[in-house]
Amino acid sequence: MQAHDMAGDEPAILFVDDDNAATFETVYEEAITGAGYFAITTDVAVDGNPSAAEMGNYDAVVWNCGPLATQTIGAGVQGGIISYLD
Repeated sequence: MQAHDMAGDEPAILFVDDDNAATFETVYEEAITGAGYFAITTDVAVDGNPSAAEMGNYDAVVWNCGPLATQTIGAGVQGGIISYLD
């Protein structure tokens, strides 16, 4: 996962690609950058799940699971997200 320079004033979004190798991320990445934001993409299949501390380095996190029928966020990951939100 690429680190974000938090010294800058530009808001940054962590985009978590967790869609079982589908290509849903393209639409989200284009929407994020099209809205004028900076996004770092991490692929769960390659990088693993980001920790609450890693997520805390960003202004927002967008977690893409793909279609609900094939992928959801597991209980362990939900705990990390809850910690990030607290």
